[in-house]
Amino acid sequence: MEEQRNKSTKTILGEPNSNFKIWDDELYNLLSELDLEHHIEREVLKRIDKSTINPSNIHKYRPAKGDKTKVYALDTPDEDIKNDIKVKNIIFNSINNEHKLSLNCKGDTAYDIYKTLLKEKKF
Repeated sequence: MEEQRNKSTKTILGEPNSNFKIWDDELYNLLSELDLEHHIEREVLKRIDKSTINPSNIHKYRPAKGDKTKVYALDTPDEDIKNDIKVKNIIFNSINNEHKLSLNCKGDTAYDIYKTLLKEKKF
């Protein structure tokens, strides 16, 4: 099986002469090749704010990776969590440091990060 580490788009978003549309197309095609595009198309991981849960029911949830204030539903598949992290790594390997500083890679899902980049597409 091919190693997923260090996968990135050819275009690095935020670098001189980068273009959001080109970057976005490259990202979508790369994720499609890996069968992961759904992680930027819709919310795959449903994160729930812990403060909205009755403490006596907290055992019905599992801790969210990277954010102690959030949880996942107990039945959230490990594969969804792992694939979300893969997509976040691909996105982070495909943007410049300035963009990385404006994102919450630990706490947000790949979908959240992608939506933030869509809003900021002023490059």
